[in-house]
Amino acid sequence: MKGMKIKKTRSQAPEYLAALLDISKCVLIKHGLSNDDAEKASRELSKELCDSWGGQLIYFPYWLRMELTDRDLAIYKEFNGHNHQELSRRHKMSIQSIYRIVNSVRDEEIARRQTTLGL
Repeated sequence: MKGMKIKKTRSQAPEYLAALLDISKCVLIKHGLSNDDAEKASRELSKELCDSWGGQLIYFPYWLRMELTDRDLAIYKEFNGHNHQELSRRHKMSIQSIYRIVNSVRDEEIARRQTTLGL
């Protein structure tokens, strides 16, 4: 699917929806569904997404950011306050990167919790 060119028009929604159908069908077939079942499932998925998010502008970040977030959360959960060097070796990163990740995730957690206070 990489490199798929989508025609630039005023509204790209139909092209994006067609791409969503094609991509989800290919993934489902890759995971063992028959062509017919993959077609039905991709249509149902696309309809659910349209019903849930129809009319909204949605930004899809690159998947790498999601992987980095998962890694960062794992490092934060492993952190005990004194094991920067151990985490540095385990994750093959600099100690400064471990400090940055721990501080960043901690700050995000604090900000997330603060919004629930309703102040």
